[in-house]
Amino acid sequence: MRFWNTHSLAEDLKANRVTEREQAHYLIGTLFLATLGEYGGLLAHSEPNFWLALDCAISLLAVFVGYRLCAAANREGDDKSFVVRALSLSWPLCIRFIVLGILVSLPLMIVEQMRSGGHADKSDTTWVDPLLTLLLSTLFVWRLRTWIRYVSGQVAAV
Repeated sequence: MRFWNTHSLAEDLKANRVTEREQAHYLIGTLFLATLGEYGGLLAHSEPNFWLALDCAISLLAVFVGYRLCAAANREGDDKSFVVRALSLSWPLCIRFIVLGILVSLPLMIVEQMRSGGHADKSDTTWVDPLLTLLLSTLFVWRLRTWIRYVSGQVAAV
């Protein structure tokens, strides 16, 4: 993997010298850095909070372990086009999980506002946040891996 030399990577991509496995590493690395950047901004602009740090750790672990499990599932099948499959299948799954996240978190927020008499600070991260992140991340990886197994020819139906 190249960490700095974009020109060298571009030349290898142009000459078709980047393997499927290397492409998967670039995908996982990019998602990992994007997640780290997102949480880095949150951590930098909020009070130190164990639950936010735990939420960040769960997200980073989900990206790293989840996409590695999906890449392994793709290799067990026809071992083709993992990056294209993972990105393409992630799109509708992300939309579904955003809707699911709203449907799960909105009632929790309403209950918390009612419990606190309308004075709950919505910016505070509590134990609920890492729990929801763990639940939604696990479900996302499970569904993505299931679809990748289907596309790669491991299972006949989903």
